Amino acid sequence: MEGGDKLSPTGCVLQYEEVGHEKVVRELAQNALDAAREAKRTCDLRFEVRNVPTDSLPGIATYRDHLAEEGMSEWKERGQGKYDTILRRLRELSKQASTECLMVYDNGIGLNAETMEGLIGKGDTMKREDDGGSGGTHGVGHETAFAAGDMHYVIYGGVHGNGINRRVASGHVVFPTHIREQRRYGGHGYLSSDVGQLTLSGVSIIDNSNQIPSLVNKELDGIEASSGSGSVVIIPAFNRFPKAGGLSSEDCCELICEDIAKHFFVAIAQDRLTLNVKDCSSKRGGGEAYLLNSADDVERRLARDSIRNQKRRRSGTVLVAGHNIYEAWRTYQDGEEHSLDTSFGSVTVRIRYTPDQTTRLCIVRAGMFITDDSRLLARRYFTAKQPFSAVLLFANDPVNSTWADNILRAAEDAGHTDITDVMRSGDGSKIEDLFEEVRDALNKVLKDVKATKTHDPDIIPIHIHANRATSPNPGTKPRQVKRRSSKPGEGPSIGPGRTKKGKRRGRKRGQRPYRRRLSVRTTVVPVGPTRYEVEVSTAADAKVRKNVLFHLETKTGSDETCDIPLRNEKVKLDPAGCRVNGKPVPTSETNYIKLGTLEPNSRVRLSLEVKQTHGPLEAALYEGEQP
Repeated sequence: MEGGDKLSPTGCVLQYEEVGHEKVVRELAQNALDAAREAKRTCDLRFEVRNVPTDSLPGIATYRDHLAEEGMSEWKERGQGKYDTILRRLRELSKQASTECLMVYDNGIGLNAETMEGLIGKGDTMKREDDGGSGGTHGVGHETAFAAGDMHYVIYGGVHGNGINRRVASGHVVFPTHIREQRRYGGHGYLSSDVGQLTLSGVSIIDNSNQIPSLVNKELDGIEASSGSGSVVIIPAFNRFPKAGGLSSEDCCELICEDIAKHFFVAIAQDRLTLNVKDCSSKRGGGEAYLLNSADDVERRLARDSIRNQKRRRSGTVLVAGHNIYEAWRTYQDGEEHSLDTSFGSVTVRIRYTPDQTTRLCIVRAGMFITDDSRLLARRYFTAKQPFSAVLLFANDPVNSTWADNILRAAEDAGHTDITDVMRSGDGSKIEDLFEEVRDALNKVLKDVKATKTHDPDIIPIHIHANRATSPNPGTKPRQVKRRSSKPGEGPSIGPGRTKKGKRRGRKRGQRPYRRRLSVRTTVVPVGPTRYEVEVSTAADAKVRKNVLFHLETKTGSDETCDIPLRNEKVKLDPAGCRVNGKPVPTSETNYIKLGTLEPNSRVRLSLEVKQTHGPLEAALYEGEQP
């Protein structure tokens, strides 16, 4: 990452400002889970917030020197005043007596000089691309960590294997491009083997235990004593995730637990991951531990209103809607397990049939949530099946991965939160073929839609009562909307198309026709992929309904952000296949069927054919002029 213009007045590099807390926590946990998997043990992940003396940070003297007035002369000359604000903030942070650090510990395989250089020098995690059981691929966890600290400085330490030099340490700081002592420096700074120094000339790895800075060595002592191997990530000037809204100590710990529960609920339920979060930086935190070690802990976290009502946002702060995650968790816990056989290997799935008539599918790989919004598993592929919730479990075996697992991993984006549309070479190009077989296998185990049996088999009744048209709620009345007259001084109208004096208003040229929607809503169950049977009946004491139109409408719900409700859309009918009481309908009626006048104690049977398959549908009746 180059420095220079990629800065904002807050002192944050722009490419990190848009990184939300979920991405930071997810990437750190993902790398820890992979390291523990390689060590063939359960991942014991720890987040700890602690105050440390600023002078104890490795390389802090060089950090301050580069922020000196003469060191940033070129950068400051760019003007506009905001650079002074940035410099002042960075200097304040570097000169404070103590700084709050986020420490992240794992008990995995640890780091050595080779993996450390690949991590901070090449941006590569040194993970095998053909290992579908590994969570990460592109090493973005290292870069994401910068977003959690205002100093943009990350320090690493690791204990690995056997031998004399079992420990390794390094660090990486992102500076703005600047000139110091007549030498131009780029945007990278690395911790050098000369203890207490930062160099901007290249990567330097400290693999001599005697030269490792005391702050890192102390943390490695604890790791070696508890698990024998592992690593620590130290992020100075921890900013408590500003995009989350300025959290207290307690709220910050809660947020980390919630993020882990959302993205790794399968790994925790399978005893592949445990979490311990502690804040020792303030008296309010008090060193209280927040644990996430069992399925009960996951249930308690995900069942909270703060999670269930959480909505996906386009800004990237929230990667997945909390309600969808909770439904996926319930499916994982209570769903029926099946094995889907494909030519690429078997895929485990858990299925639960949902009473809310909404089909949901989510993909989990290696215990980590990937996506619930893939075009490869769109609802249109399952319209002839009963609404269901499904969790597809790729790499469910943490040791032996299949070709299907490798294909999915190769097709994921850099953050492993979506399946890319761009087909890559190799296994990534086979993602379409894999999911075509997955869909076919899934359709074989899903239950077919069955029509509700009421008056007659395969017919859905709509009953119009005496004083209201209602099906599910007989105790409610349709609300009468008062309409304001278009003529000055005439006041609101009473009833459809009438003024306060009771006179009927005529419709002006170009004005939309008046239609009242009768409060009839019922879910329509198909008797075939594109065929529906519906019955409309009226009570003996019902009012006469004139100019009644019948529509089929889609249940669209809300947009992808779950923020904006969407209007139901009319379904295109095929007039050639539609019948009313056995009689054909006019070929012009493609959006509606005109039923005309409905007398009391009457019954109308409709046989409908639509032009393409749809998801759940609703029947709608309107009284008024035809469009």
